[in-house]
Amino acid sequence: MSSPSESTFENLLRDNDLTWMVDGFLVPREKVIESLLNKLSQASTESVSRFGDDAPRFTAEFLANESQKHHHKVRAFLQGLSAGMTPPMLVMVWRILQGSYIQEVDVHYRKRSDFKLRIILSSSSGSNPECYESSDIWDASVLRHLGIMKANDLPVFDGFMPLQFRTADTP
Repeated sequence: MSSPSESTFENLLRDNDLTWMVDGFLVPREKVIESLLNKLSQASTESVSRFGDDAPRFTAEFLANESQKHHHKVRAFLQGLSAGMTPPMLVMVWRILQGSYIQEVDVHYRKRSDFKLRIILSSSSGSNPECYESSDIWDASVLRHLGIMKANDLPVFDGFMPLQFRTADTP
């Protein structure tokens, strides 16, 4: 029997076209949901350790509530979770979705040797820069979600977007 949190989270995944995460593995659905909720719990712990008691806790209920207000943001966040991002990178994704700016991106990769990703965020409030680092190659998936453009012919990474908007999400 699944808990209300598990049911809420499963419905959230299904509502965001991430059914494959629930149904696409050879392990029982309950184990997949439990594993994903555990990763969200780890992201919550990371969030609180960085930002204190007022930091968001990524529970199924929190995400479902946020989805009512900002569906595209929760969809993008869940896509980050589906890509296997580590808990610190999930926190970083949430911070970008809440308006933090991507100040710096460094990627180091050497085939079958090493990988390092470092992203520094800043906010409009002028608070201290936030540094997020990873040596997990799966965290490179964050790059495909970043808005890429030029301003005055200079490079800009701006925002974190879902890979595909649902028809109801478009204006």
